[in-house]
Amino acid sequence: MWGINIAAAQLLAPDKGLKVYCPPWQLMGLGDHIELLLDGVQVDQTTIVKPEDVGERVTLYVPPRKFATGAYTLQYRVKVFSQSPETSLPPVDIFVKLEQPGGKDENGSAPGHSELNMYIDPRIINDGVDKETAETGLDIIIKAKPGSSSLLPYPNMAKGDRCKLTWGGWFLYSPRVTQDHIDDPQGHPLVIHVDKATILEAGDTDSLAVAFEVHDIVDNRSEDWCAAVEIAVDTGNTRLSPPMVKEAFNSVVDMDKLGDAPLTLQVAVDAPEFRIGDVIIGLGKGTTLDGEPINVEVRGEPLTSVGNIYELALPSADIRLLAQTQAVFSYRVERSGSDDRPSKGRFVRIIGATRRLLAPIAVDAQQGALDPDLVNTTAFIPFDPMMQVGMVIVLRWVGTRQDFGVYDPELDWHTLSKGDIDDKEPIPIIVEGRHLKAIEGGMLDLFYVLMAEGNDGGIIQRESLHHALLRVGEPLLELVAPIVLGEAGGTLEPDDLPGGSSKLTAPAAAEPTKAGDKVTYTWRGSKTGKTSDSVPINSLNAGRAIDFTLNPTFVQTHIEPNRGGTVDAMYEILRVAAGATPERVSYSRTLNFTVGEAVLLTRPKVQQAEADGTTLQPIKAVEALTVNIDSQDLLLSDLLSVTWTGAPGTAAGGSHTTPARPISETTLTIELPVTVLAFNLGKTVTVTYTVTRNGAPRTSLPLLLNVGTFSDSSLKSPVIMEADNNGEGREFDVAKLTANAVARIDVWPLIATGQRMWMRLTGTNANDTPYINDIAPGDPVTQPLIDRGYQNRGLAQAAMKNLKDGSDLTIECKTTFNKSTNESEAVPFPVRTYTIKAVEDVRPTIISARDSVGQMILSGGDTADRTIVLTGVASRGQRVEILDNVTAIGEVLADSQNGEWSYTLMGLDALTHIFTSKVLDGSDQTSAPYLIVVIDAKDVLSFWMQLPSGGAGYLPQNGSVLLFSNYVGLSLGFQVVSLAIGTHVVTLSSPMVELQSRTLDIKSPGSRQIGLWGIKLNGPGLYTLNFFGPTGKQITPPFTVTFN
Repeated sequence: MWGINIAAAQLLAPDKGLKVYCPPWQLMGLGDHIELLLDGVQVDQTTIVKPEDVGERVTLYVPPRKFATGAYTLQYRVKVFSQSPETSLPPVDIFVKLEQPGGKDENGSAPGHSELNMYIDPRIINDGVDKETAETGLDIIIKAKPGSSSLLPYPNMAKGDRCKLTWGGWFLYSPRVTQDHIDDPQGHPLVIHVDKATILEAGDTDSLAVAFEVHDIVDNRSEDWCAAVEIAVDTGNTRLSPPMVKEAFNSVVDMDKLGDAPLTLQVAVDAPEFRIGDVIIGLGKGTTLDGEPINVEVRGEPLTSVGNIYELALPSADIRLLAQTQAVFSYRVERSGSDDRPSKGRFVRIIGATRRLLAPIAVDAQQGALDPDLVNTTAFIPFDPMMQVGMVIVLRWVGTRQDFGVYDPELDWHTLSKGDIDDKEPIPIIVEGRHLKAIEGGMLDLFYVLMAEGNDGGIIQRESLHHALLRVGEPLLELVAPIVLGEAGGTLEPDDLPGGSSKLTAPAAAEPTKAGDKVTYTWRGSKTGKTSDSVPINSLNAGRAIDFTLNPTFVQTHIEPNRGGTVDAMYEILRVAAGATPERVSYSRTLNFTVGEAVLLTRPKVQQAEADGTTLQPIKAVEALTVNIDSQDLLLSDLLSVTWTGAPGTAAGGSHTTPARPISETTLTIELPVTVLAFNLGKTVTVTYTVTRNGAPRTSLPLLLNVGTFSDSSLKSPVIMEADNNGEGREFDVAKLTANAVARIDVWPLIATGQRMWMRLTGTNANDTPYINDIAPGDPVTQPLIDRGYQNRGLAQAAMKNLKDGSDLTIECKTTFNKSTNESEAVPFPVRTYTIKAVEDVRPTIISARDSVGQMILSGGDTADRTIVLTGVASRGQRVEILDNVTAIGEVLADSQNGEWSYTLMGLDALTHIFTSKVLDGSDQTSAPYLIVVIDAKDVLSFWMQLPSGGAGYLPQNGSVLLFSNYVGLSLGFQVVSLAIGTHVVTLSSPMVELQSRTLDIKSPGSRQIGLWGIKLNGPGLYTLNFFGPTGKQITPPFTVTFN
């Protein structure tokens, strides 16, 4: 369980309350919402809106009015985009206690808390602590003050309280308060025992102060210690007389009055206790409020005389750590040949502010402000003697945003090394620039905490002084610039100074200075660096102008060496706190001037420019635009920025200034964004650079740079992807389209979002009307287009097929590099022209041939029919020429929808015909030949035989055939042609078998019919074929063959 005291709940941030850190969560991102829950009820909330907040802890507050003394739970609930809210587990238990132990000090003007009282045996008070008492120690009882109406030892007594007793600066503690102490204070008194070890450690003294204060369980403290009781301590050890503390008044040293001056120990050196040659070693001891022991030891020089007052100076810085406690001062005497002899102690109460660690130094701060665009910044931690190896420095970076939100990230800790301690130099802590960006426009409270391990195993934390509040962004310059004698018109000539001296004046401010303020000027020379001086404000100079004399030595040291360079001078007023107004700093404007005649900085050079240095072809700078700067007298610490100024009238995107950064980071080569080129094509731009040293800027001579335009070869023509060679060819065959076409333009050099593009097609429709299509009428360029690498636009299939065959189709593209919406400012790309092919490229083909009654005639066949119908296909709508034996015999038009055609030939001669078709589109494409033999129109009967081996042949009319002994498997067949239609009969007679016949149904006059018998021949003889027509009449002579 965490304990929350009054300070944490109400005092540290009175307007906000208890500060609570919520750690970063997984997948933390912009737009996440977080709520702080007290006992499940929302008390604060915020949304992550800055990229710099991602990954950092979130600071929220519980308002002061939400608390009363008691136990609570704390949780936070996170709502991540598109996810359900999630609540932190387990809850954090806290106990809040808002009552101050001891109650109110009713008499603040009197020493000690009015309500705190302790009982010490009167004999001890009167007689002191002797050796016997020291042996057993003594008890001190915490009791109610005399006359109190309550038996409780003090108001607001609660379980867990503990009383802290100081015994001359050595601390002792009571047991924790229990319920018995509260219910029965007399039966269970609250006792603090002072043991022997503590008595001896504190040492003998004529006056040792004893007092106590109360701490409760959450470390609320009583308003004050009780009134101290002075006790003498003499344990019987032989000791020299105690020293005097010169600056003590009534045994009290006020460190605020002492300031940085040393504390003086005074020792009366009288014989015989002291001799010449003795060495006195001064000692200061005590324990800080945090429980850290402090021991200061200073060795003096050997005594050269006795009978006087010897003084030793102790550094006040260490003694200041004991503020609000007691310190005991003593000494010991070192004598050659003898043991050291200690003195009694002198107990002194230390009041005033404790020594604070110096504030960190914000090295990049200029006039109370930090640049939020810095890549990183450095805070130097001044070395402090109390720092030791192993201690930890925690830099605190507490920002207040413009909306009063708090940004309090946890920065990396720095553990002090041996090198840090040995060097005794300021320790740099580097802070990433994102922590500046996170509070841009707000304020920064910068300090650090030094952490060390305590003797009891706890952690001791010391908070440094806070740096004056810093603005993050532009400085607030309340005061006018200083006046420097001899400066006029931005120039100061040292040789003209009267008497070789000058003067810097901080004019009287509109808000007058007052006593306690301090005026400090800062002088930065471009060659000599920084120097400063200050004047405290008192009643004599309050409200007046403050003059700082710049004597001849200053002139020769800080002005003359800057000849040819620059000086900037400024001042600030540290205004002390007054009433409710806290301490703050007012800053002046800066006076910049040149010492003597300024040395002009050379012109910059553009690395990608032509050899003449004044011309730049943009195609050479699309990947990088680099400015080179001569080294001259520049320093690595100088801030360098480059400015590219577009031609008059150029849009804002055509100019750019790089952030001023040290040359040690930038080098003398600066990259500019290539996007500025797009706004300045064909124009003259001005390039300069500015060098800032110690706040004083110098601008170079200008480079007038003529920026060219893109040549046609630098910009791609748009394409229609379905045209020849993926659009790169000359012909666009729209007849082949089966879907919409795509027009495409690839990305171009210097393309950027916000530019506008136009794409337009121009051609001729099939009916000779113009075809114009604005497919991108000034469309904006988008990031997806850039990422994709091209832009497509659809072209309707029907519109493309409707274009005139053989006509030109042009596609053009243009863009406004300067992002104008005016097409007249657009830069055209090379135009691409296609020749339209609107007819389908189909090779002509003769598909079939039929006779006059529709019977198919195969290629290579014959027919007696003198009428033939040819059919085929060609490109749709094309004229087709029909050729017979390479002689043109006619033309036909292919169907416009399917390309089919038909052509009838009549009165063909009886011979071999080789038919072809040829398209008349100039390509001379010709079909494959289709061969038909037209025969004489007469009846035919022929006889043939087929051997078992598969061979066959026609038999001679009235001839003879010699067969050998094997007639098995012999087949006899016939072939007939008849010009009559109907039933025909073929008969075969032979001496070996009965008459055989075959019936034929001839449907096409002049068609050939074939028949086959399988017969067995038993011997030679005469075989006769007869052919009878539909009327039964023999229509051909008998066909005879003799087999031998």
